[in-house]
Amino acid sequence: MKKNIFLVAIMAIVGMANAQMVKPTELVANYSSFNGKTISVSDFTGSIRGVGAVSVNSVPVNPGKTTALTVPLSTAPVASGGNSSSTAPKVQFCKIIKGFKIVDFAASGSENCGCFYIPTNMVTKFQDVQKLGAKMMVRVLVDSKSKVNTITGVDTL
Repeated sequence: MKKNIFLVAIMAIVGMANAQMVKPTELVANYSSFNGKTISVSDFTGSIRGVGAVSVNSVPVNPGKTTALTVPLSTAPVASGGNSSSTAPKVQFCKIIKGFKIVDFAASGSENCGCFYIPTNMVTKFQDVQKLGAKMMVRVLVDSKSKVNTITGVDTL
């Protein structure tokens, strides 16, 4: 049993070493350049949709259907010069995938990075790291063409 745990730990360390470490701002700014790569995102901030506190207004969904979420772009008051900021809702579509939960990635411009999915067996670890208040690092398999990004690992920094 100890041999198996040691082997898994070694594989995790090797996996993290092979993944490129980026900050959330770098992921957003260079999203398409990471296509097909597994990267490690440091200081990852996000919430699992439908589990605990949700950072966006959710709409009831049917399994297998597309979910539409609306989040206001800005709630800033109208400027005195007559220019108003846009309050039109942005819509993000993330399809429900069996065996996965949707993670709402919180970073400026992250709506351009598509949808982030975490396997349901990793949800508890994700929440445990959040409860600790520790900085989170996630490994993400990026697919900028389909905009379906899969979280493959969760660790603390």
